[in-house]
Amino acid sequence: MNNWWKLFLTPGGHIGRRSFWHGWLVLTALNVTLLGLGARLTAPEGQKAFALILITLYPTVCLYAKRLHGLGKSGWLQAPSRLIWALCLATPLLPRSPGHADMAVAVLYALGLPALIWDAVLFWWSATGEGIGVEEAAAAAFD
Repeated sequence: MNNWWKLFLTPGGHIGRRSFWHGWLVLTALNVTLLGLGARLTAPEGQKAFALILITLYPTVCLYAKRLHGLGKSGWLQAPSRLIWALCLATPLLPRSPGHADMAVAVLYALGLPALIWDAVLFWWSATGEGIGVEEAAAAAFD
């Protein structure tokens, strides 16, 4: 169990493709469950589910940072899209006032498309890229 904590809570180090897939599947299942739960609940409880999705953002950053390090890239490559996604996910949590927040929400959601495209590029690199050698992969804590 120590490896799961290290995988999701520390951004340092590197992992191989198999560990990335394991972590990605766990986080995706958790986020889809929370998103479905948030959509079915009434406003206050639904907002709690969206807040939990925001909490899973840090383990996602750690997972992608490790994989990007394993590919010889900087973990900071994911920063712009993660920031945009955090802001987009936080919008349901903001208090609504007529007319004031509508423009900000529209801008954030407009930025969501480039963030989605960049996330697709990061996912492609992480899921298919070869970055670390056989010796390094054998020494990695997760593979």
